[in-house]
Amino acid sequence: MLVATGVLRQEGTDQLGHTSHSLVFHTFTPTSSRVCMTYDEIMPAFVGMDRYFKENGRVEPTDALNTVYAYALGKTGRSTWDIMYEDPERLRNFALAMGANMRVREAEA
Repeated sequence: MLVATGVLRQEGTDQLGHTSHSLVFHTFTPTSSRVCMTYDEIMPAFVGMDRYFKENGRVEPTDALNTVYAYALGKTGRSTWDIMYEDPERLRNFALAMGANMRVREAEA
């Protein structure tokens, strides 16, 4: 899919190469941070949501230590911020992505 859409290019039969579209994700930028945050922080919760609600019933979490996010990452009993602070790169990425989100909102206003 990424080759077909021009994000990556096929190199030989078993390798991929960057294009101008993928290089933005190769460095630590607000744009790459937003994409990483989607995959690293948001997607696990979306994917784990079904299992979470099957196990806990269809009730909204009201405890900061029993969230879909923590459950999906196998860290039930830990707050979102505890999980973030375990990994300085994850926290740095989150902070940069949030800054990028603020700039987008300000530009839209």
